[in-house]
Amino acid sequence: MFLWLTAFWLAAGCATTGSADWKHSEECFPRLTAGAYDKIIRDSKAILRNNRWNADAHACLAMAYYLKSNTEFALKSLKGAEDTIPKEAIDAIHDKIWMHLPELLAEKEYRDFHAITGGDCILRNVTALDGNGFLILGYFYNPEVQKRIRHIRGNKCDANMDTCSEIDKVCPACTLEESEAVITIRDYKISEVQKLIDNRPIERNIRYIEKILELELNRITR
Repeated sequence: MFLWLTAFWLAAGCATTGSADWKHSEECFPRLTAGAYDKIIRDSKAILRNNRWNADAHACLAMAYYLKSNTEFALKSLKGAEDTIPKEAIDAIHDKIWMHLPELLAEKEYRDFHAITGGDCILRNVTALDGNGFLILGYFYNPEVQKRIRHIRGNKCDANMDTCSEIDKVCPACTLEESEAVITIRDYKISEVQKLIDNRPIERNIRYIEKILELELNRITR
């Protein structure tokens, strides 16, 4: 299910400009973590004037806006890219953001209630828990496509976590073959992560889930 994890996307080529001192998102992101948001915004816009399909520049522009706490501009820039450039470049943008800032992808997909990247299993199953339950992350067999997929399934529980029921809004017919982690959620927060296979990276999945839970909590308390 997590198409972004496999990094199959074809990243668009980078145009060089006189003002930008980075060429790829791998170079721009350290500048973002250092707080150089305004310069990255300027550089990204300069690159995009010469190459509208540049996935790295689109990703860095959106991430800079988001880290600058300008969420609306971040989402607007992503929406503009999705409306005007080819799918393979859009996929590359999403992959770059997933690698560096999954919280931004979570916020966009939560607002749309649709995951273009294929992660509907996270979005729909996490929001269906109503704040209490646990998630099973791992590999499932999907009879519809007749193959093994990476998927996440929910189990919704009462407030005391005494009574739980399986819930899967995306692939209820899928059967679990290999568990990677069990993620326990209480009161819209992750209370425990039981990692069952040490060498499987799940940190980005956790960050994505935490952002979805934060947005859900904000929705019900405002």
